[in-house]
Amino acid sequence: QNAQDNFNAIAGRLEALIDQRDADVKAMMADYQADGVSEEYASKEIRWNTVAGQVKQIITSLRSSLATNDETAQSALARGRSAVQNIG
Repeated sequence: QNAQDNFNAIAGRLEALIDQRDADVKAMMADYQADGVSEEYASKEIRWNTVAGQVKQIITSLRSSLATNDETAQSALARGRSAVQNIG
């Protein structure tokens, strides 16, 4: 559980940083225009946003896997406890 808690804390912080950066860039780009530069930067932002989305998908997948592993471990413990209790 400790590893899962640590992952969730770090993943949550990473997601928050990605979201904050996105908001900051959108605010900056709304007030920024430079011939030739704005378009190039916008294309780099598209790539950044694609990768940031992939990172978020990986985080979601890892959270799901950790939750499934936790459920499996809890089930195995319950079966083991039951088996021990049923010993004559």
